[in-house]
Amino acid sequence: GVERHPFAMIEMAFAHQEPVELEDGVAGKGIVATRGQGRPVAEQGCDAEDQCPALLAVLGDLTEANLTEANLTGTNLTGTNLKRANLTEADLYGANLYGANLYRANLSKANLTRSNLTGAYLAGAYLSGAYLHGANLSEAKLSRANLERANLEGADLFRAKLSGANLERANLSRAYLVGANLTRANLTRAYLVGANLTGADLVGANLT
Repeated sequence: GVERHPFAMIEMAFAHQEPVELEDGVAGKGIVATRGQGRPVAEQGCDAEDQCPALLAVLGDLTEANLTEANLTGTNLTGTNLKRANLTEADLYGANLYGANLYRANLSKANLTRSNLTGAYLAGAYLSGAYLHGANLSEAKLSRANLERANLEGADLFRAKLSGANLERANLSRAYLVGANLTRANLTRAYLVGANLTGADLVGANLT
């Protein structure tokens, strides 16, 4: 396939904000980050020597950003605001999303393998078909999130809040769900072989 470079042809959707020009020496140097107009932020990929995660630090708030198919492997997104962002099929392998705000974000088919989502806010997020193998979701807020057919094999969901979440046909084999809140969750045909549900709250959950 075509090689994707971090932040190449990424579009942002920031309302009521002025363009931000990145100075030389900053990741993605010379790139103008256009906000609110739906135009490309990056007209070119980051150079090999650049630190692409620095671009996120400059942009700050990524609410409603269009990061479809973006290569964000290993990126530090700690505490980043990604509310309603489009991360469809984005590669977030090993990314650090500790405490990130992903409210109603679209992470359909995104690769979040071995990512750190500890304490992340994912209420109402769309994670259908997402790859979360070995991800750390301890104490993450996933209420009403759509995790249909998501791969959560071996994921750490210690004390995660999954009330009302859709986990239909999700792969939860060997998942660590100790103390998780699964009240009213849909676990229809979910694969739970080897999962640890000690102390999990399953009141009202659908396990058919």
